Amino acid sequence: MSAMRKWIRIVALLGILSVVAASCGSDSEEAAGDFKQCDAGETDGDLAFFNWSEYMDPDLIAAFQDEFGVAVTEDFYPSNEEMFAKISPGGTG
Repeated sequence: MSAMRKWIRIVALLGILSVVAASCGSDSEEAAGDFKQCDAGETDGDLAFFNWSEYMDPDLIAAFQDEFGVAVTEDFYPSNEEMFAKISPGGTG
């Protein structure tokens, strides 16, 4: 095997290993950001739920509200275009 081919294989292997190492995430609290986990009943707000129309069973939302004690405000959109217009910064949808 030529020296150049050996060098190319080493560089390729190092590249693959660096991609694999970069894809390994951290389980530390720092990686989780500023979010605080809370138990059911400790929530301090309502949940705004934005979804396609007729995509989810209404009984599931009711069961979620009962289990976690959170009021869910549902909003629906008929197409992706309307959804993007609504959630885009400054959107009027």
